[in-house]
Amino acid sequence: MARTSKTTSTRAPRVTRAAKEESSRKQPTGNGSFHIEFKNQAQGLAWAAFKQHDVLFLTGPAGTGKTHLACAFAIEQILTKEKKRIIMTRPVVEAGESLGFLPGTFEEKIDPYMMPMYDCMDKLVGKEGPWRDKINYAMEAAPLAYMRGRAIINTELIPTPTGMKPMGSIQVGDLVIGSDGYPTKVIGVFPQGTKPVFEVKFSDKTKSVCSGDHLWNTMTLNEKRHGKGYTTKNTFEIKENVKNKHNQKVHRIPIVSGVVQFESQHIKIDPYLLGVLLGDGHIRKGAVRITSVDEEILTECEQRIPVGLKLKKRTGCDYAIVSENKNNQLLKMLYELELVGSKSNTKFIPEIYKFNSAEVRLSVLQGLLDTDGWICKHRSGNCRIQYCSTSKQLADDVMFVVRSLGGHAYCNKREFDEKDDHQYKEHIIRHVNPSYVVDIVMPVNPFKLDRKAKQYGDSKISVKLISSVEEAGEAECTCIQVEAKDHLYLTNDFIVTHNTFDDAICIFDEAQNASMMQLKLFMTRFGENSKLIITGDPSQSDLAGRVALVDVMTRLHSVDGIGIVEFKPSQIVRHPLISKIIEKLEPQS
Repeated sequence: MARTSKTTSTRAPRVTRAAKEESSRKQPTGNGSFHIEFKNQAQGLAWAAFKQHDVLFLTGPAGTGKTHLACAFAIEQILTKEKKRIIMTRPVVEAGESLGFLPGTFEEKIDPYMMPMYDCMDKLVGKEGPWRDKINYAMEAAPLAYMRGRAIINTELIPTPTGMKPMGSIQVGDLVIGSDGYPTKVIGVFPQGTKPVFEVKFSDKTKSVCSGDHLWNTMTLNEKRHGKGYTTKNTFEIKENVKNKHNQKVHRIPIVSGVVQFESQHIKIDPYLLGVLLGDGHIRKGAVRITSVDEEILTECEQRIPVGLKLKKRTGCDYAIVSENKNNQLLKMLYELELVGSKSNTKFIPEIYKFNSAEVRLSVLQGLLDTDGWICKHRSGNCRIQYCSTSKQLADDVMFVVRSLGGHAYCNKREFDEKDDHQYKEHIIRHVNPSYVVDIVMPVNPFKLDRKAKQYGDSKISVKLISSVEEAGEAECTCIQVEAKDHLYLTNDFIVTHNTFDDAICIFDEAQNASMMQLKLFMTRFGENSKLIITGDPSQSDLAGRVALVDVMTRLHSVDGIGIVEFKPSQIVRHPLISKIIEKLEPQS
């Protein structure tokens, strides 16, 4: 009988006479489901342990059926739709992992090392047929040298609670932003060196540059149609079918599911007032003015200007913010923000307002949309908001704030035209700069002005589409691992990405040749609704000194959800001579 750790408390299933026979062929049951017969009671115990634990170690001498059982369990989980993927991993080129320097394609590099697992799959489901098609679709070979390579370029900016940081500067212990908008700790950083990279562009004109094996949670049109939800795919897979024969975008990814939580910072100017000044304000060296016909906006601003200042009407709808003692504190604050002297085409939202609490960001956005925003109905039925500015930077800043608040935004440039000139009283208003029109969908009402707020209707968009995947040369890349339960994090433009495996059976075969770092990398890469199976024979390790696999099992043997099944030489099923060979060749004590 196989010895199990105390975490594997399940009893072995009853073993039939057929299970004791030499044959272990698969046999369909009455409903056509996959079935495997056990060659001995130890294999039955291992199968029961698969069902009970999320992480299972199978150890013991060669010929006990460890790899065969692991592959069989993975197949059964795919055919019963319990899991969606089979991730097969082996240490390649002993423990040195120099796979990247081998000649040939990806498949040519790894096939010799993965062949034992491929052979098991052939024996279990055959080389063709409906079962084989399902397994081929689900299988992914992920040697350790490539598993670590699910990477983003070092120069890509990653949102953190205090601002944007280049991927290459992220360190273990740093906080980045998870898919729910909240900070999550980085628990692993794996530099990748120079790799071929791809530029992934999205329907809202955002983009990310990453390695070909970087993972994305996407939902295809077929998956959406059949209610299958999101599945994990790498960049290579997505590149093969970005659009279908009807030129429709195939893949969609989720957007951040909540409001991004940046750290609060002290600000001197009320954020709504700043938004109005960026929209309808004139900020000159000697004066600050607001031009507006909305009494509600003017009242709001008057309530928010610093003590000692007041709104003074000049002409028509032009109001100056003045000080009775000529000590205009607001002007000094605007100097500190480097906004004094900015024109309509050079305005921007200062960084301290962009990277601040959700309340501050929303209030700035309200000021901007109350002045230069309007509502129109989209063909989808969503309430579509539009914002216009002649400052590209300000338009980009508005999109940043909208996305950070869980909204969706994209921008179109509109070149100026002399026909756009119009007359105001005796003055000709000429347009000499292009304008930038931002389309916005927000999950919350982003207006304070009553007449606009009343027009706002429910609107929600939770996805964006992948428009293209193009080769982008080579670049230095880094892979990070985060503590978040779903292993998702945000990259630039608040794009949701990740580098782990969900809904998968992950098999690490021949793990006796892996280092502690490699085992840790593998065991911390699996995600939601996944199981790990780790096989190995510690007595056959190619590594000098203590075997890392033994250390890992010793440290984890009492952890709930982790099981250990250890086969003995007497339980070898491959050939009767193998147990005798092992007995004679074992080191003499």
